[in-house]
Amino acid sequence: MNQIRYKYVKRISIAIIAVFIVGIFLIRSDSVVINWAMAITNPLVKAGDNLYMSVKSVFTIKDIVSENVIFSKENLKLVSENVRLKEIEKENIALKKQLGISAEMERKTIRANVCGFDPLNSDSFLTINKGSQDGVQEGLPVLSEDGVLVGKINYVEKSFSRVLLVFSSKSSIAAITQSSRVAGIVQGDFGISLMLDMIPQFEEVEIGEMIITSGIGGIFPKAIPIGNIAGIDSSSSEVFKKAEIDSLINPRRLENVIILLND
Repeated sequence: MNQIRYKYVKRISIAIIAVFIVGIFLIRSDSVVINWAMAITNPLVKAGDNLYMSVKSVFTIKDIVSENVIFSKENLKLVSENVRLKEIEKENIALKKQLGISAEMERKTIRANVCGFDPLNSDSFLTINKGSQDGVQEGLPVLSEDGVLVGKINYVEKSFSRVLLVFSSKSSIAAITQSSRVAGIVQGDFGISLMLDMIPQFEEVEIGEMIITSGIGGIFPKAIPIGNIAGIDSSSSEVFKKAEIDSLINPRRLENVIILLND
């Protein structure tokens, strides 16, 4: 009971003090009272300002976090869009290469996917997903998407075909050096490397020269690139010399090829 009475008296006292202060302001307005009032109210004003700034900071941080979340989502969308555009660009480049080859060779072409290698002769044969139903025939030249000679079709089924690679020891291609115009025969060296054979000893060829098809024989059009001369094997006791060729393609990395159709 005493505790309740004490609280009641305390509240009455605070109210009286408040009325007294207001009365002073109503009666006097000199500088002493004003200074005294400012001394009392300034800490309250500053506390209010600090509270306002704290609340504002909380909302500002919340806004920043929200903006960062939105930015992250937008950034992810841009990354996805960039990936999609790059894939479209790759497809366009491949199409341009195909169209470029068609215009250069003045022959119709078929684009095929590489779907397998011969497990026993992985560097001699590869399988593609186009066959007789697509117009593929035995003997047709096969190029990479960059226009480099890959080989020729040597077996055809309805929905797939097999390509005899230039690396095969069964492959033989009439070729010529692009600069010195020396003729020879490009042959595969047991599926491992390429050699330009049947070069007369008196002919001069240089390391780095490009080897291209000569067009002799009618199977391969003229001027299809094959590779560069990497080394020369010559012996005075032999009638002909050989040149090792650094191929421009790696058959195991081929994903797509171009088949040149007959006119």
